[in-house]
Amino acid sequence: MRLRLHLLAIAATVALSGCGRHEPAPAAPEPEVPKIFTPRPLRDIKVARTSERVERGRYLSEGLLQCFVCHSERDWKKPGAPPIPALKGAGQVWPDRPWLVAPNLTPDKETGTGTWTDDMLIRAIREGISHDGRVLHRQMWYASFRSLPDEDVEAIVAYLRSLKPIRHPLPKTNLPAEQVKELEVPEPLTLPVMARAERKNASAAA
Repeated sequence: MRLRLHLLAIAATVALSGCGRHEPAPAAPEPEVPKIFTPRPLRDIKVARTSERVERGRYLSEGLLQCFVCHSERDWKKPGAPPIPALKGAGQVWPDRPWLVAPNLTPDKETGTGTWTDDMLIRAIREGISHDGRVLHRQMWYASFRSLPDEDVEAIVAYLRSLKPIRHPLPKTNLPAEQVKELEVPEPLTLPVMARAERKNASAAA
């Protein structure tokens, strides 16, 4: 009996002695250091403009990506406010944000993209960098479009080059200071972007 009481007393002493001990607090996570990117240099490339590629670009631009919903004056009197056919792709000042301008995508040399290179368009669409090196506002969905395969983005460029040039003068985008502060240079795309089927085949062959 005494031995049992003695053992219980030892156990209680050990338990009590442990109550005052504290496990070391986990180390605070290191703060994330934001990555700093610079726009990639423009390439000297020219997209081939075959009829098949232009048609693919039309399908993507007018269907899945809905480019002209932003880059056109729209007829607000009609259901769904469709782009005005005579001004399709010719850009617009954003209705509720007069400082934001969706540029003229037609190949007009004075008011559109007629003097832009093909890679200026590709870089703007997928990487959010304007032809003049500015970071584009997030209203341009480049974060979603950056996964477009090379073949698709080149088809879009081929289609935009096929549009009728429309002279449509617009002011330049002039973002408020607080908007400019929020912009960060997006990560550039420096490697080819393959379609899903191509990626599967490449992985299988590796």
